[in-house]
Amino acid sequence: MMRLSHPHILLAACLTFFLTGCLEFDISTEVHDDASVTRTVLVTGDSAEIFDSELPVSIDDRWTRSLDTSAEGKFVMTAVRSFPDADAMNAALSDSAGVRLRITASLTKSFNWFFTRYSYSETWHHYDPFGNIPLTEYLAPAELELAREHILTDAPYKNPGDSLALEDAERRFEEWRLRNMFESYYTAVLDGARTLNHPELPPENIEAKKEALFEAGAHSLDQGRLEESAKSFAAVLQSDHVYDALAANTEAVDRFDARRRMVGNVWKHDYSARIKLPGILQKTNAPSIEGNTAVWSDFINFCYIGDVSMTADSRSVNWWMIILLAIIIVMLLLSLVATALRRRKANLPRWQ
Repeated sequence: MMRLSHPHILLAACLTFFLTGCLEFDISTEVHDDASVTRTVLVTGDSAEIFDSELPVSIDDRWTRSLDTSAEGKFVMTAVRSFPDADAMNAALSDSAGVRLRITASLTKSFNWFFTRYSYSETWHHYDPFGNIPLTEYLAPAELELAREHILTDAPYKNPGDSLALEDAERRFEEWRLRNMFESYYTAVLDGARTLNHPELPPENIEAKKEALFEAGAHSLDQGRLEESAKSFAAVLQSDHVYDALAANTEAVDRFDARRRMVGNVWKHDYSARIKLPGILQKTNAPSIEGNTAVWSDFINFCYIGDVSMTADSRSVNWWMIILLAIIIVMLLLSLVATALRRRKANLPRWQ
């Protein structure tokens, strides 16, 4: 599962989001000379409904949005917003509900006489919205690093053993993914039963049958069939009071469903990110560069298992400083010439 293309996940995403289809996100960040930032999000899709869709990135009414069509006949939504600095952009991109991608940025601008240096970093954070079970309980750090290298750089396997190791890790990743998701729904039922406090649905019975509940309901939960999952829980626990327990904890159930949809809503789309800084690009970890713009693509898969950090540094010439220095040098030269002329004039013989 380390390449994040497991057929179970893709099938679930397609079943859940078939009507809306996949979108292409092209997200550009331009840093200006004064360290202000302009963020532009291009969303391309087959339907004009993208204008009102639930997007996995934070865009609210404070963004300037427009809708157009491309030469290929696709719909393109453009959302633009300017920020005085990176901190203001971070505030706009935050998502306390946990149903959108969490992206944070930092920017430093330093004066270095004839140059101004800009250092920008942007992190697309690990987007597991459930957070119940650490992935490290199923995968070793070395396996995660191997996955990072393979996913982010598309590097070939160094030896046949790496390919076999990732196939085994894929199976364990899939188990972690299902159990991590299942835990939220299971906890919602368990807490609801405690609130309900009905003798025919004792919480200890739910805890004792946790594994059987997982086997019966995890895959239907994964595919968004919550009614079927509730029915499976009721069958395993031999109590229709499962429905009452769910009704007693609707907030947790709704939160689970929103986060489950968030995973699918992130998963099915394509993403690229661009960073443009003032001056000349000096250093970046981007896999490709277009002119003076650092470009990342096909990175979203790794966000499901770890953070993706994008960095870029540039250097801009302070022409005003060079001009000022030139003026000072010219003035010094003129002063030296004037001084020399005065001395020469003073040393000339005077006629009596």
